[in-house]
Amino acid sequence: YLWDDKVRGLALRDRENSKTFFLKAKIKGRTRWIRIGRWGENTLTQARKVARQKRAEIAIGDDPTAARRKRHTLASVVQVWEGKEAQRLKPSTRSAYRRAFRDHWLPELGSRSMTTISRGDVERVHARLSAEQPTGANRALAALSSVWSHAEQWGMAPTGSNPCRGVRRNKEFSRDRFLSPHELQRLFKVLKTEDRGWADIIRLILLTGMRK
Repeated sequence: YLWDDKVRGLALRDRENSKTFFLKAKIKGRTRWIRIGRWGENTLTQARKVARQKRAEIAIGDDPTAARRKRHTLASVVQVWEGKEAQRLKPSTRSAYRRAFRDHWLPELGSRSMTTISRGDVERVHARLSAEQPTGANRALAALSSVWSHAEQWGMAPTGSNPCRGVRRNKEFSRDRFLSPHELQRLFKVLKTEDRGWADIIRLILLTGMRK
């Protein structure tokens, strides 16, 4: 962040692919980041003018971010997350997040504004999932919490509003998983067609119980 020396709170966020003007301000006791616009599309002089206008609105008690935050639904946040963050996750994690939103969070809360979703709403969905999939419910909760944290960073949800905080996770237990006789037969059949060196490594793992 490059901070302006003339308008308090005005900064240029310098990222590899973009430079954007923001105004950092306290609104009703909370820190807000107000997006002004991209550098290049806006000059420093224009950014200063907008920042001063926003500070004047805040000074008389208005919240310039309220209307914008109200428009953001959980579904719209997930759509932004898909474009900005999804590809940074491991494929397995990305798939798990997508399933959690497709099967649970979006059907229940997708059309709701981010400002109206409460911890009680999240606890209700988590409890329903926990009755059948305790561990899966925890994973779904982690997915929502992660995406919500990004929404706060992007100004699409109020700072500190993550409703997943305080929701009690289910206790998880480690478990052993052994191949059935049928699965062993299938595995040995495939190993006969593989490179001898790699096949022997798999046989060693199988016979000793070691994990890769």
